[in-house]
Amino acid sequence: MNVTTNLLWEVLARALPYRETWRRRIKRQQPVNVSELQSFLVEARRVANSTPSRRYLAGADSQVALGAVVKGRAAAQKLNTTMQTTLPYVLGGDIFSLPMCFFTSSRRGDAPTGDADLPELDLALPSWFEPLQIGRFDTNDRWMEQGAP
Repeated sequence: MNVTTNLLWEVLARALPYRETWRRRIKRQQPVNVSELQSFLVEARRVANSTPSRRYLAGADSQVALGAVVKGRAAAQKLNTTMQTTLPYVLGGDIFSLPMCFFTSSRRGDAPTGDADLPELDLALPSWFEPLQIGRFDTNDRWMEQGAP
């Protein structure tokens, strides 16, 4: 199976500067999908508490965790139980996430989970990025149609 990701998401993962805002240790052995989902939901709580009534982008490389977020449920009971803990924040905080699936190799933000520093940017911001920030989508639309990185 050939897995792909959205080209725009790839640019967001690799060309924008990031800084670490929080880190947590995993105290016990658990499936990686559970850890990924827990991290995703920790960030949802942080957004709900700091900036309610928001839509925000959130990226992960676990398609299982992202699938649970998108569908609102999962086949695994542990994932469902984990999701239920965040429901009050999502509803009460009036937040909506746009989950993005990144390739593991593109997720520079994962480096601190392995006690490493954030890697340097490895992709320059495309020329369409600045116009996109002010609401001009024409150059971005052409870029997406071409399928160019």
